[in-house]
Amino acid sequence: MHSQFIFSLLAIAFIIASCSPPNSTKAEPIAISTPSPHIDGVQHFFIPKDSVAAIAIIMDAQGKPNPIVDSLQTYAQEHHLALFALSTVKNGMSQSSELIQQAITQIRTQLGNPSLPIILLGFSGTARMVADFAKHNAVEGLVMCGAGVDLSNPPSCLVALVAGFGDFNFYEVFYTPDHPVTQNRKLMSFFFEGKHHWPNRQTLESALDFVWRKNANPHFAAQGNQVYQQFKNLEWDFKTKGGSSELLHAFAMKQQSFFDQQKVLMASEKDKAMHYFELLQQSKVEEASHYIDQLVTGDRSNDFLQSTSQQRVASILGIMLYQQVQNSLQNQQIALSEVLMQAYQKIEPENVDLQFFKSVWLFQKGSTEEAKAQLMHSRELGFSNNALEFQYFPDSFLKGL
Repeated sequence: MHSQFIFSLLAIAFIIASCSPPNSTKAEPIAISTPSPHIDGVQHFFIPKDSVAAIAIIMDAQGKPNPIVDSLQTYAQEHHLALFALSTVKNGMSQSSELIQQAITQIRTQLGNPSLPIILLGFSGTARMVADFAKHNAVEGLVMCGAGVDLSNPPSCLVALVAGFGDFNFYEVFYTPDHPVTQNRKLMSFFFEGKHHWPNRQTLESALDFVWRKNANPHFAAQGNQVYQQFKNLEWDFKTKGGSSELLHAFAMKQQSFFDQQKVLMASEKDKAMHYFELLQQSKVEEASHYIDQLVTGDRSNDFLQSTSQQRVASILGIMLYQQVQNSLQNQQIALSEVLMQAYQKIEPENVDLQFFKSVWLFQKGSTEEAKAQLMHSRELGFSNNALEFQYFPDSFLKGL
């Protein structure tokens, strides 16, 4: 029963995920050539000064891919990639394949080459959309961030899977050195220190290197862990430079206990998150808060596996809290909403959805002016879900802002 509930909550993860820009410093802008014809869904783009060797189309869970285009401009100039931010493809929408195909056709027409290779980048729900597109359409490669594929039957193109060690979708991207996919030269996972958001620029560029087949020195963000660093270096050499599979096999044998320990921890993480969530539901707030404080502020300096496991438990619990805060607000359970939001605040203090939920809670309490100020604050932080606003607030309230 518990497992079914957990998985039903996690099934909505890609729909509700926050979408942060890369953690790295934005690249210096490079002069952009402006296409004259209109490209549906594209308002932001970058075209290299001299020539275009391929097209990279970037999609984001919340329809905000522009910062990713900005961060990749220097890389795109060096490798002759034209970057296009496709804002019409985002979570919770249908007909994504039709919109992607329409954009590809129009972009190729604009650039005057109907056969330019296509690389698709997506985050969370849009990563799943680009994988679905690649099942039925020819593309050069995919960069899937914050979501994985069926490792036993991945798309036939080159695929880079990218996830933070603390991402609730880490399970979809993780595989051990002795897993069969390690021998698949067309698919590789990349990890970084973080949760469910776009990776830093260096990791994203390394993923692009893989699908664009550039023999660069990859940046693996797991620098804090020697085992992961060595694993990914050996895998990179095998998959891009014709390195030895025997070295990978020997490494798998040597580090079997490390990855066995990781699998044991991962097997318990969803149940742990569920336990803490049930304590909150049972009004055992002090006990739950103690566990949550350990997850968020616990000492992570010495034990990489325990540290990243804690991050994933917190991330899973955050997904549960998102859904249950929303449910409690829909049922106007004001006291329960407050308890759940306090826990959510500890786990996701900068989450814009939480800031929006606070405005709903204030409105339901009768604090109308405070609710208005809080809603405006959530908008300033990036909240832009108009449908959710209309779900919780009357027209008269919204028009009065």
